[in-house]
Amino acid sequence: MTMQLVIRGGTIVTAEGQFQADVGIRDGVIAQLGGDIPSGQREIDATGKLVLPGGVDIHTHLSSIGSGLAVDGFESGSRAAAAGGVTTVCDFAYQRDGEGLRPAIERAHADGAQSLVDFTFHVVLRDPSAEALDEIAGLPQTGHSGLKMFMSTSRFARRIRDYARALEIAGRPGSLPRSTRKTTPSSTSTQGHFSTRDAQASSGFPTAGHL
Repeated sequence: MTMQLVIRGGTIVTAEGQFQADVGIRDGVIAQLGGDIPSGQREIDATGKLVLPGGVDIHTHLSSIGSGLAVDGFESGSRAAAAGGVTTVCDFAYQRDGEGLRPAIERAHADGAQSLVDFTFHVVLRDPSAEALDEIAGLPQTGHSGLKMFMSTSRFARRIRDYARALEIAGRPGSLPRSTRKTTPSSTSTQGHFSTRDAQASSGFPTAGHL
């Protein structure tokens, strides 16, 4: 069967090592790696070049932040990503005060419609309201398994019980969220990181809090 695209003569780089082979692509998916690959509707000569999997940037800022936009939006940011070999970006869906988490996700996906590469989102919990807390457990089922909260804001100190409740919900089932902290020598400020990575295998829901 004819391939849509064949990349010939390159050096394939995988987690196992490097080897010379051709790559056949059909319906946007790698259909054959190595062997006798039939002709393609389009062919690329990669002789003398490395052929690598697309990169994944797990921390970008391309979506709407509050009432404004980041310096780069998805159109320009994803164009730069693709030029550098990055084919997936992980951005952030920012919750606004007084709303649940779903509106934040909807806004982020609307921003992502301009993307030239694949994308996913961590959900930023700014207002741990009852509505938002109720939505946390269902987020992984819709593909949103990252939850982020900012520990440096005054609201974190004021609403520590609500944020702790959010971590508890996000960590089910599995082990309790763990916390590591360090105090900088030049000041009394602390830096902390909460995560439920031990629970990820069973719940698929890592959480993180960052300064």
